[in-house]
Amino acid sequence: MESVGGPLLSKVDSGARFFCGGKMYFRQIDQLTVNVSTARTIDDKDWVAFLEETLALSRRMGVVTRVSMICSVHSYPNARQRMAA
Repeated sequence: MESVGGPLLSKVDSGARFFCGGKMYFRQIDQLTVNVSTARTIDDKDWVAFLEETLALSRRMGVVTRVSMICSVHSYPNARQRMAA
């Protein structure tokens, strides 16, 4: 099947990745990134690990994220952490 923009099937998929003790889910499918967090807190160490590993993964895949969907149930990165991103 093809759409106006090309094939409907995904070309690249990072697979499910978990951070923050398994409480933060990450997946990149082509240019879409999905993040779901059920973590009660996100400390700086976990946030840095998340940023570094997901950036390295995207670089290895060779696909730039154009759309990012984020759902945080209990907590989200604080202002300093967001600035680091």
